[in-house]
Formats: sequence, structure tokens, C-alpha cells
Amino acid sequence: MITPQTRVINGLEFEVLPLSGFRGLETLPRVTGFFRNSILALSSVSRDKTEAIVKALAEVASSNPAELMALTKILLEGSTVVVDGKRQHLLPVFDELMIGKHATTLRLLAFAVEVNYRDFFDELGGLVGMLKKAFPSVSQMISPTSGPAGAS
Repeated sequence: MITPQTRVINGLEFEVLPLSGFRGLETLPRVTGFFRNSILALSSVSRDKTEAIVKALAEVASSNPAELMALTKILLEGSTVVVDGKRQHLLPVFDELMIGKHATTLRLLAFAVEVNYRDFFDELGGLVGMLKKAFPSVSQMISPTSGPAGAS
């Protein structure tokens, strides 16, 4: 059963519907490929995962605008938003609703990635933790302050 998750982001209530099993699996290589430079840093960050994902999104947002647009449409395809007390599908109103709200957009995308791939990032974090113990020199390469995700 696909259960939507709701979050208020900068005063707007969004509901993200997780992708179906095959759609999520099909999109996973694109998501991980798009964020490949930030994934290790993401998994080693000890603070809130959504905030870490927001930093990763901000880091790569300009790297491939067409892919960012395509992934945004996929990740938010079943999402809704409450506007003026009325829940409506997000994508038809996205362009106008999100004018000047780029930080909100990045937080929403981070939430959508979290909803769809939380278990993947949790597993990746465990793997990175094992690597850090086995190879201490790896710790410096993927510490939260050494990469883009840890930059202020």
C-alpha cells in the first residue's frame, strides 16, 4: 500500500505520494547519479537527514538543469499542496505557486527524496559507517566538513 506523507514547509502543506515500486526503482539510478557527488557526505552527516539532503540538492541544483526538472516532475508527480485551505495537485500549480520560493522547492525535493528513498540512504549510511571503521583514512574523505554537504 502506498501511503502519502505530509509536511509543512515554509508555511505550505505538501503531501508527497511515494512512487510505486517499479517507478521508484527505475528512478533510483537517476537520483543517485544526479547526487553522486554528495551521497557519501549525505550518509555521514549526523544531523537531520532532510537538512542534509537539502544541502546536497543545493549543491547540485545547477549541475544539470534539465535532469533536475525531470527528476522534480517524477518525484512530485503524485503530490498535493494546500492553497487557500484547498488541497490540490501540485504539478499543475507548481510553476506559479513556487515563484521566488527556491529554498522551499529544495526542501520539498529533499522531502520527496526522503519519502521515496529513506531506506536506501539508511543502508548507505550503514555501509559508510562500516567503511570508516575498516579504513580510517576514508573518514577524512567523507567527513561532514570535507565535502560540499558540510560546507556552510
